[in-house]
Amino acid sequence: MSQAPSKEEARLRLAERLKDEGNALFSKQKYGPASKKYTEAIAIDNSNPILYANRSACRLSLKQYLDAVADATRAVELNPMYAKAYARVATARDALGQPSLSKVAWQKALDALPSENLTEAEMKQKKQYEDGLAAALKATKEEETNDRQHVSRMKVPPKDATPWMCGMEMLPQLRREENYHSSAWLIAQAYHEFQRGTQMMMEIYTYGDNMVNLNLGALETISNAMLYDTRVFHVPSPSWLPKFNQQVVAESQIRNAWTTAGPDKVFQEAENRLLQEGWDNVRPALSTTVRCWILRALLEGGLRSNHVSEVEYLGRVIEVIEWGRKVWKDVDFSSRGAIFRDTFLRGVKKLHMEALTEAYHQEKDIDAKNRLLEDLFQEAESIIQDVDGNPIPPRENDPSFAEAYYYYPRGFAKAIKAFYYKEKSQSTKGQEESDGFMMKALQAYLDAVEDFPEDEEKRATFLNGALENAMRAGAPVKMQLQLMEDLRTALPRIQKIWAYSPSAISGRDNTIKKNLEYEAEIRRLLAAGTLTQEDRYRWSPSRTTQTRGRI
Repeated sequence: MSQAPSKEEARLRLAERLKDEGNALFSKQKYGPASKKYTEAIAIDNSNPILYANRSACRLSLKQYLDAVADATRAVELNPMYAKAYARVATARDALGQPSLSKVAWQKALDALPSENLTEAEMKQKKQYEDGLAAALKATKEEETNDRQHVSRMKVPPKDATPWMCGMEMLPQLRREENYHSSAWLIAQAYHEFQRGTQMMMEIYTYGDNMVNLNLGALETISNAMLYDTRVFHVPSPSWLPKFNQQVVAESQIRNAWTTAGPDKVFQEAENRLLQEGWDNVRPALSTTVRCWILRALLEGGLRSNHVSEVEYLGRVIEVIEWGRKVWKDVDFSSRGAIFRDTFLRGVKKLHMEALTEAYHQEKDIDAKNRLLEDLFQEAESIIQDVDGNPIPPRENDPSFAEAYYYYPRGFAKAIKAFYYKEKSQSTKGQEESDGFMMKALQAYLDAVEDFPEDEEKRATFLNGALENAMRAGAPVKMQLQLMEDLRTALPRIQKIWAYSPSAISGRDNTIKKNLEYEAEIRRLLAAGTLTQEDRYRWSPSRTTQTRGRI
């Protein structure tokens, strides 16, 4: 008569069965359900490295790269000679565009293989890992060169011509006039936060292996600057990036943050840590984690044009914030922290939309591109509904806060809807449907304009977007002329602050002026009687593909 299995044996058998079920689902490319099976198995047996490595493989396929890194890292902690797990760390780091980290993992994957008498499968693994290491080493050298070149080539205008200095110079007059409808308030506040955080950060220095004179809070202040306005970002000195990296390491260690993990680990550990150590420990840990991810995202996107990584980090920030808002919905903000406020989440979502837009432009796969476009639309709708559903504080109380967390996110979200309609117009087959989308884009751009002050450069940019869609859709001549007049009026108004913005340096004004040149032809046709103000008139703003004529 066979003896009944012990509780321990039964537990391990259940974990093994769940693993097998996960494997079966993985082989059918059902990565989400497979990941859930491995999660169930880990809840029963958290000492099995294979479970973590397998879930890491699922998360790689789901493009949840930070969680994939965390799982594979846990697998090698449990088994330091687990070559496949190191390879999954490396693969996730490569997907995030972080070759300096992936090269270390590829080397560890190679070191974990037997040194002799390799099987055929191990020989195949070795070749794969060697190729991965070679590619990572090459990419690391290119990244280092590109980073230096990018910083050296950053076109920062003379100090007194930067948007933030121009904005700050305007503040005394704006205060005297009680004029709170100016982009000067926003860019000046962003610079104030960025400069203060940078000064705090630059005071750190190393003495042997120790960091001396560390100012906690530098990352919070710099991240606040980015939430106000990313256009204020610049690298003021060659030591800025090394100091930033030191600050991240130091604050993460002191705060016991989860900056090198993924959201799943935050979800697993935050509540337990809260029970054991309280909010005074968890609040700064969560804040540091979220703010480090925000800044890492913006550096990846801004310095390296690595928008895959930028989208991943910002998306995970949103995931953690929304999770915490749900789990601790009844906890006061003084305990759980400012990162869970509506305004903070709204600011991050605006950054995420900007990153998604850049990722959309980079994406080559049509299906993936379409998914990104739909994600953009949904996030834009979410922000518009959020702002419309909450009272906007009076501008005179704090104009920069109202702009950063209410008007600008909503205005940008409306512009994203316009971008969505414009892209849709180019993928439709029928002219009538295409025109319909372009007219929707035109109106969405005009709606967006209303959320920005008259001296904000985005006002001119979005007016130009409205004009281009009006021209392509064959809008009535009267409407096109009015848009041209509005745009011509808007352009000089933005120069006092934004004459040397990154957008201006990249050719913003030239693009606008080329579109305004079309007015002369319309006026000529009106004078000749060929057109009337009520006629619809279609043409392309592109000189090389110009098509024009009355509809």
